[in-house]
Order: sequence, then C-alpha cells, then structure tokens
Amino acid sequence: MKITIALLVLGAALCCYRFAHAQSASDSLLALCPDRIALASTVEDAASASRVSAVVLVAMGYVESSCGKKLVNLRSQSYGFIQIKIDGSANVDHLEADDLLDPATNLRLGAKHLKRMVSLCGSLAGGLTVYHGRKESYQGRGRCLVDGYARKVLALVARARALIAKMGERRT
Repeated sequence: MKITIALLVLGAALCCYRFAHAQSASDSLLALCPDRIALASTVEDAASASRVSAVVLVAMGYVESSCGKKLVNLRSQSYGFIQIKIDGSANVDHLEADDLLDPATNLRLGAKHLKRMVSLCGSLAGGLTVYHGRKESYQGRGRCLVDGYARKVLALVARARALIAKMGERRT
C-alpha cells in the first residue's frame, strides 16, 4: 500500500515537472502517458460525449493499463486504454478485440459504461468499483461499496487537480 501511494505521488510530481504549464488536470495526468498528444483529443471527445470528467478517464487509463493504448490482459481478456472486456457489460456493441484496441472506441465504450455505473451507484467511487468488475459491491440502487481501484483512481484525480490549482496560484 505504501509503495502504491508513493508511486502515485511520484507520478503526480512527474506530471508537475513535465507539464509545468498544463492548463487542466487531465493534461497533467496525460504527462504520464507516452503518447499523450494523440490521446488528449480522444480523451476530451469521449469525456464530452459521455459527460464524464476527462481527468477521471485519464486516471482510469493510467491505473488500468499504464496508458497502454494497445495493452491486452490475457488473464482477464481485457483490451485497450481503459481495459474493456470482450464479454463485459461495457462492450454493448459486442465488438472484437481489434476494435476494442482502438483508443477512441475503447474510451467511448468505457466512458459510457462508467456513466451508467455512476448513475446506478449514486457516486463516482461506487461507479468506479462496479466498473472495475466488482459487481458484488452493488448494494442496491444508489448504494455501492468502494474498492482499492476506485481509491487509486480518485487519488490520482485529486492529486492532479491539486497540482493544477497550485500551479494556478503561482502564476498569479
């Protein structure tokens, strides 16, 4: 646990160092991603279409795949930036693996699914937990337990937003 927290803090520090002039928290988190320029507009498009925070989507991508757009987890049969399963409930279009590896498709499906889970659980933390495959955390409409995955994503989101706010204070 301490190592995970240290890595999150280090990652946020790298964001600050590499993107000293970032304009948004999602930009600062994208600093951790190797192909951040190409991902930025894709993330923004998916966030806008689903009304999910771009910062949350980037944090999910970092926690799920370390920003690997083409990552395949053979154990769980999950694909892409935010790890969509072929037979999972996020894959409402029943797409094949190659399609799920397309970042725009992957983010679009994942963002829509997260939006549904947040609506079901009544909170982002609960929605992230159920998104992550913890169906047993659903305790009835508007009530969901929170797991470590959700805490990691939310910690990254909070740290990125705090760094941007801090940088904004320095500019004025």
